[in-house]
Order: sequence, then C-alpha cells, then structure tokens
Amino acid sequence: MVKSMKERQQAKKKKRFQLSKERKKQLLAMFLVFLMLGSALVILFTY
Repeated sequence: MVKSMKERQQAKKKKRFQLSKERKKQLLAMFLVFLMLGSALVILFTY
C-alpha cells in the first residue's frame, strides 16, 4: 500500500516534470517569435 502510494506520487512528479518541459519549450518558442516580431518592427520603423 505505502509502496504503491509512493510510486504513484513519483509518477505524478514525472508527469508534472514532462509537462513543465513542454511548457518551457512553448514559452521559448513564443519568446523567439516575439523577439523576431519586435526586431522586424524596429527595423521597419527605423528605416
């Protein structure tokens, strides 16, 4: 019983870790897109 509970919690942690990894990837991609858009706007407005 205790063992299964422990395993379940570990599985939950693993799942959460994977989720956060995916989330980080998404945030990074969005950040890169924003940077590109921002630099493009700056170039457009400065020229």
